[in-house]
Amino acid sequence: MGRFANGQVLARESSLVTNHHVGLLGHITPVELRDRLRDTDAASGYGNRHLWIAVRRTRLIPFPVNPAGLVTPYIEALHRAIIEAQPPREYRLSATARDRWETFYAAQAMRKRWGQAGALTARAEAQTVRLALIYALMDRADEIELRHLEAGIALEAYAERSVLYVFGDSTGNADADSIRRTLRDNADAMTRNDLRAETGIRDGSRMTKALDLLRGLELVTVTRGAADGRRGPRPEYVQSTEAPTHE
Repeated sequence: MGRFANGQVLARESSLVTNHHVGLLGHITPVELRDRLRDTDAASGYGNRHLWIAVRRTRLIPFPVNPAGLVTPYIEALHRAIIEAQPPREYRLSATARDRWETFYAAQAMRKRWGQAGALTARAEAQTVRLALIYALMDRADEIELRHLEAGIALEAYAERSVLYVFGDSTGNADADSIRRTLRDNADAMTRNDLRAETGIRDGSRMTKALDLLRGLELVTVTRGAADGRRGPRPEYVQSTEAPTHE
């Protein structure tokens, strides 16, 4: 439900807006985006309905020229593509695109995503096939061909790298991130006592919760040491499955 400016409630079943697709194009700096995008926006399904693309100026142009000469050759072709895309119809993947899509979809569905970056890229499959459809429509093709799908996959992959560039690869749990950094800086496995000393996480339940999260994401392995004849549980050894951060 929404509201008009005068406070009147707009019911979900209202017929004021029908058969519309809303697009949004905006610009924001990485610092402002990190400050304004709340965790709930990322996790609620709002953030991953956007494609986040990192862009930067490639050169300085103190005396820009009129861009008409650059865009004019494309106007007629774009106009015709838009007109031809208006009639409702169903677009299907070509045979080769279907094979590629099946492999890509399975790989994406099995990926482990975590933290804010994972939440913001959780709709990768849906975004990819939409991009492929746009490429097919722009190409004025009769179906989504392999080249359109590959272009969609490439752009979605760049969008994911953009998200990692802005937000990093945090798990979303400060304790888990601290343990993860510590383990990546140490080639050898570490005991819980070692980790407590290095990270300052004294609370056992916090340590267990963080390790369970990292183990579930397959970022660490936890093994039991050999029995040494002493009473008490055998020590646990934790080791990172990631490449070390140092050379």
